[in-house]
Amino acid sequence: METGNNNDDERHENEIVEVLQATSSPIRISILELLEKGPLRYNDLMRKLGLDQKTDAGKFSFHVKKLMRTRLIEIDEE
Repeated sequence: METGNNNDDERHENEIVEVLQATSSPIRISILELLEKGPLRYNDLMRKLGLDQKTDAGKFSFHVKKLMRTRLIEIDEE
């Protein structure tokens, strides 16, 4: 019986789907490209993306959380 192996395969497939979904948004790709050059503060990242801190904060937070859930980015609390 290979139920453990099937569960691992299914989990791996789900992780791949989540990563593909996370990278399907142009804004999330832009976030990854900016962070690839080095760490940025939350507000600096928003500014570089051309987002307004007051009107776009919710949208930006949504995209950052999506990337964090897939472990494509992490927050440095320092």
